[in-house]
Order: sequence, then structure tokens, then C-alpha cells
Amino acid sequence: MKKFIQDGNVYTLKKQYGMFVPLCGAFLILSIVGFTEAPESSFKWWMLGIALLMFFLFLKYSLIVDMNQREIRIRAGLFSKPITIPIE
Repeated sequence: MKKFIQDGNVYTLKKQYGMFVPLCGAFLILSIVGFTEAPESSFKWWMLGIALLMFFLFLKYSLIVDMNQREIRIRAGLFSKPITIPIE
């Protein structure tokens, strides 16, 4: 349970940086290269937009296991509502 933060009987998943940091960093580097090497291209705006979307998705993601209410709550999308899964 080292990847969760315990608050009584509620367990919250810690942020997972392993895949986010390299991907977002690569898109930001590609955006910077686009601004410096190809200022007339729309490539830089696409890379910057994708990096921002990934950043906002990272901030919105959450997973909570509530043993008091016996449910798992997941929020895994930018515009999606939280999904509740009952624990039987």
C-alpha cells in the first residue's frame, strides 16, 4: 500500500509521475524546438496544446478507495464525471 495515502479508512492513490513527466517533457521540448526552428509552422501550437491537455488530465485524475462506504471512486477524464464502483 505504498502508493496510497491513508486517511482513516479512505485510501487515495498518490500521483504517478513515471509516464507523465517524460511524455509531457517531450511534448514541451518539441514545442520549444518548433518555436525556435520553425516559427511559421503550426507544429509548435499542436505540441503545446497536447502538452497542456496532458497536464490538465494529470491534475484531474484521482482514485479513492473508501472502506467506510465500501466503494471505489475514479475520475479519469478531463470532462468525465467520477465513476463509483461498489465493493462487495
